[in-house]
Amino acid sequence: MFGSNNKVKISTSEKISFPSKGDKKRDDLNNIIKDASKWDEVSDLDIYALMLKMKDKDLPHDLIEQIRTFLSVEKTERIYLSKIKKQGRMKLRCP
Repeated sequence: MFGSNNKVKISTSEKISFPSKGDKKRDDLNNIIKDASKWDEVSDLDIYALMLKMKDKDLPHDLIEQIRTFLSVEKTERIYLSKIKKQGRMKLRCP
């Protein structure tokens, strides 16, 4: 989509989702996978939960130090679309 002052790209896609943590259905799903002995094949470390535990110092100091050896810092930059304000006469408001 193009305009005289901006450009927008629109895309459509489908997203598959499963029940979120805390949902009873999530527990049922976990149990089905565990009962099939496939848990180790599909489970993974929750990086967000790990970062929170490190930030809150909710882990032993020596474990935090070992985990830090795997950390890397990435700089991200984002560009956001916004309308360009047209310059014109300024309206003055008098009491």
